[in-house]
Amino acid sequence: MNICRYCALPVANPVKTLAYWNQTPDVCHPECKVAGEKQESVDCQVIDADCNDCRHFLRGELVKRWLSDIKDGMKTKTLTNMGIVKGRCAKLRTETEAYPHMSTGRPCFEHRRELSP
Repeated sequence: MNICRYCALPVANPVKTLAYWNQTPDVCHPECKVAGEKQESVDCQVIDADCNDCRHFLRGELVKRWLSDIKDGMKTKTLTNMGIVKGRCAKLRTETEAYPHMSTGRPCFEHRRELSP
């Protein structure tokens, strides 16, 4: 018997869902999917405590880095978006960087969305 990822009750007609961090497949009730995925993402972002999801982060420049890419024996450069955002913490009034899907555990973190009770 399948167990719903979000409510932990048996589910007869499951739908597929993916875990937030590593995208591991799982199952849930159709009526649990949307709310469950949203709540799981917020819960995981709170655990990560990274500037990317903090209410005090003022976004700035998206950091990109040149990487080497070898094609047909020739070395070419490819611009790759590394997903790091430089910015400013309005709470601490300091320069900082945000790393999406990474845990930095900053003690000043406050989630940018309203949290469930």
